[in-house]
Amino acid sequence: MARTAKTLDGILDGFLREQRAEGTRRAYAQAIRDFLSFAGVNSIEDLASLGREAAIEYRNRLAERRHRAKTYVNRQLSALRGFFRWLLAEEVLDASPFDLVRGYKVSRESRTEGLEEEEVARMVAEATEDPDVLRGLRDRALLLTLYYEGLRRSEVSGLRHQDLRRQAGILVLRNTKTTDRDEVTLRPEVGQAIDEYTKALDERLGRPGPRRTDPIFVSFARSGFGRPLSSTAILDIVKKRARQSGIRRNIVCHSLRHAMVTHALDHHASLEEAGAHARHKDPRTTARYDRRRKQRGAAAVRALARLAL
Repeated sequence: MARTAKTLDGILDGFLREQRAEGTRRAYAQAIRDFLSFAGVNSIEDLASLGREAAIEYRNRLAERRHRAKTYVNRQLSALRGFFRWLLAEEVLDASPFDLVRGYKVSRESRTEGLEEEEVARMVAEATEDPDVLRGLRDRALLLTLYYEGLRRSEVSGLRHQDLRRQAGILVLRNTKTTDRDEVTLRPEVGQAIDEYTKALDERLGRPGPRRTDPIFVSFARSGFGRPLSSTAILDIVKKRARQSGIRRNIVCHSLRHAMVTHALDHHASLEEAGAHARHKDPRTTARYDRRRKQRGAAAVRALARLAL
């Protein structure tokens, strides 16, 4: 039998504390609270009364009424399965409503719009030519960081000057989607662009230099000058520079991450190497990022030697 728990919030806090990465904790908390709100769960008793039909209805509502992508629905289901498995292990519940609730088959083709090398260069050029020199330097460094380092926008928002390890040639990432700390190789162009932007920012602020804990990319808004750029602000910058460069597709921050993988493969990096830089655990994820996967498959067929028949 399930044992009595103190409170619903206490249970959720206990589960989240066991997750190692802050990004995972945030994503799981959002998924669980969304489901509990949908199901009208306000107590342990409500939680224990849930049946499989509630889980199925939630899955269907996400896909059919909220029009969420199948990958998003599957991530929510994965978080909820993990939560209810933990409740079973802790003997809070006797059964999980998410047992045997299936997710959606996902196409091997990513829906994120990609970018050609020339398009990335045009976006960077738009920033470079901005009459507002400081804003242009910041946006140029931001675009190069997103592209060359293959970062997510939340990771860029969290960058601090202490994370730039120039002598070691690495960029330290904290509280990423999957871990509390990670590293990527620092591309020289990125370090140089950040230095040029930081020097101009120092002059504007009248400071001798940034502190180690200062954010690298900051807002220029009147009400928040100097604060870390938010993920939303970073997305707005990417969209703005894409529009200015004449790109009419729905370009987002992840488009630059996809472009990094595709262009690395174009220049003869292996799938494993591209996936390592993108910090993918599964090579199938890296393959989905490749905008020219079908063409590479066709090239492989043409490369086969003719049989002597």
